Amino acid sequence: MEILTLVACFEPILKTISLRQLSIIAQAILTMTGRVTMRGISRWTEEGGSYRTVQRFFATDVPWLNLLVKFVETHLFNSSHEYILAGDATTVTKSGAATHGIGRFFSGVLGCVVKSLEFFVFSLVDVARRRAYPLCVKQTVRSEAEKAAIKRRKKPRQSKKKESPKKLQGRPKGVLNKDRKKLNLSAELLRINELLSKLLKVLRAFVKVKYLALDGHFGRASSRLDGIRK
Repeated sequence: MEILTLVACFEPILKTISLRQLSIIAQAILTMTGRVTMRGISRWTEEGGSYRTVQRFFATDVPWLNLLVKFVETHLFNSSHEYILAGDATTVTKSGAATHGIGRFFSGVLGCVVKSLEFFVFSLVDVARRRAYPLCVKQTVRSEAEKAAIKRRKKPRQSKKKESPKKLQGRPKGVLNKDRKKLNLSAELLRINELLSKLLKVLRAFVKVKYLALDGHFGRASSRLDGIRK
């Protein structure tokens, strides 16, 4: 009954059937132990939570961003507190080759690059309570151009041949100053920027966010594609 009370705020967004399925699945996820899978969820659900029902729910187009923002606005938001946005990537180790988006990503917990799935998360941080509320999650799926760039980078570099004595260093004649405001963002930063734009459109309805906190890896316009952070 507590879960039904909490998800009641989703009624204007979700259909009645999807809302009932969500309440059953949420209870199972909060109860179960170990890795969360659809089959595992179905084993922990009560009546009305069969494996086929769980599959149908996750096959439905659910506006998760709107749901999470609505939940925070209804149950957790305090207008007198200051909020900032924080974003970072997280990985889930995964073997095999058929999983969508699988690749080699950097794991902050393991401290190395592993075969895994990567998800980028934006959270709303309550400064007074020192708590973070995840609002949107998107899986990192690299394009073919990014994969090709990573393969090229992994090739061993050829040793440079001895060259003639270097000329004096300095700016070549005719070269003008570059406009540092015009940046060519990497594919990774473009994905993050798209996700951030969607989130801010929804958040501006009830909260003003002044600051965005990201890892130092994302502080470069041309951040590397191999996922290795120093």
